[in-house]
Amino acid sequence: MIDLIRLAGSGSTRCSGRVEIFHNNIWGTVSDYNWELNDAEVVCRQLKCGTALKNPQFDHFGAATGQIWLSDVTCSGNESSLTECQHSGWGNNYYEDYYDVGVICSACGRAVENSGSGPWQVSINHNGQFWCGGSLITNQWVLTAASCISHNLTEVHLSCHTQSDLTSGEVSLTVEDIICHPAFNNSTYENDICLLKLSAPVTFTDYIQPICLASQNSTFYNGTSSWVTDFSETGNSSFPNILQEVNAPVVGNNECQCYYEGDKAITENMICAMLQARKDSCQGNPGGPLMTKTGFAWVQSGVVSTDDGCAQPVRPAVFTRVSEYQNWISDTVTGMKPNFVTFTSPGTDNDLYFTCPTLSPPTVPTTVPTTVPSTVLTTSSTDDSVFDSGENLTHFTHFASLCLFAVLLHVVVTSSGM
Repeated sequence: MIDLIRLAGSGSTRCSGRVEIFHNNIWGTVSDYNWELNDAEVVCRQLKCGTALKNPQFDHFGAATGQIWLSDVTCSGNESSLTECQHSGWGNNYYEDYYDVGVICSACGRAVENSGSGPWQVSINHNGQFWCGGSLITNQWVLTAASCISHNLTEVHLSCHTQSDLTSGEVSLTVEDIICHPAFNNSTYENDICLLKLSAPVTFTDYIQPICLASQNSTFYNGTSSWVTDFSETGNSSFPNILQEVNAPVVGNNECQCYYEGDKAITENMICAMLQARKDSCQGNPGGPLMTKTGFAWVQSGVVSTDDGCAQPVRPAVFTRVSEYQNWISDTVTGMKPNFVTFTSPGTDNDLYFTCPTLSPPTVPTTVPTTVPSTVLTTSSTDDSVFDSGENLTHFTHFASLCLFAVLLHVVVTSSGM
């Protein structure tokens, strides 16, 4: 028999709070000095609350009074209930209530092992052909890029990780409504973001899950590890087939602007990332997610945008920054609301102090005047050289002429004397 479990305490919700277990007809807590994310993951799964975002401890949700049931809990993360994990035994407590543990779960961003890369990834089709990518954010809404949207879109495919060999769990739905950002600029690609409402809600499975969205308080510092998934072209193929994934560390906006100086402005509504292995996520395939992992959950920080056609291997790709659109997304989406999660980069952001490197002007070689006599004069200092200015060159020419006149005069006088 699996013991009952609940979340309680100050500020608790159905999927976040202090962990309590019902054993021997008494509710008690879990008190542990080394409470890990794997342990919290088991609790979130047992409560059907998705995946673990955080594993707070040290009285985060307030200390309970009374029985402490479990201590020294160690889970692999794959158990179906907390009592299946190793522990010190029922009631064998070594800690005080100060060490009562909690969990913060999320119903989004959960990628089940062997379920494919990104169960939120969708394929948006136009007239039966692949058109662009997108991400499922609720049971009826898809987030994509405004730059790839045609109002003749017909279908959205979910649980689709290859285009040629579709899985048995694939779901295809028509698009009921298309709402792109009213300030989208198709020249600068500012506000390149769009929402699609599906014709019916989908049922979440291991292969179909919504992704978490970065909240407006999120920070993605320079170098933050991120990933892009999309049905990108590979090799000589002209049709995207297999869902690709590529590492793309964040590049701060100040540094990113240096790469695009004179081409486009990198605004606060954009986020940049340098695609690794010289792969290209936006070759006719915008709309997919740029995402970062926090805890066991994936958080979408950007939307693949079409700016100069595709990312260049020598400069970062530019994405729409999701966190800047939390209010617009929340106000637009009806029914189930998307889950916004705050991602906080550790340390400090060195991009705040980044300045574009300045290039030294090229050195122009000095051209030797053609009127200079072939005789080379050696001087002790280049500062006193006759090549310093045209005025000095004129003085030298006059002096040489006078010397030549004196020689000729001497020859004439000598000849006359003879």
